[in-house]
Amino acid sequence: MLEPLAGIDARPCDECPRLRLDLSMELSEPGRHIKAALHLDWALRCGLTVPLSEVTQREFLRLRLLFEERQKREAELAERDNEKRKRELQRGR
Repeated sequence: MLEPLAGIDARPCDECPRLRLDLSMELSEPGRHIKAALHLDWALRCGLTVPLSEVTQREFLRLRLLFEERQKREAELAERDNEKRKRELQRGR
């Protein structure tokens, strides 16, 4: 993690979880595939167009999985928020 008082050019320490994740993503084949899907997802979310003919079947399936997992996560968060609101309303009565 970055030292709170470190300058803007400071590098993360060797134990930084983000640095370790990035390194493992670079060094493993599955990690590289996930990273490629995330980059493609980012481009699509930014409005860039990518013809389907330029996307491999594997990339397409990874994008689909990423979309499905994101949908599940958003549903879980919405449910958690609903439960929290219900508890707050019950306490307020």
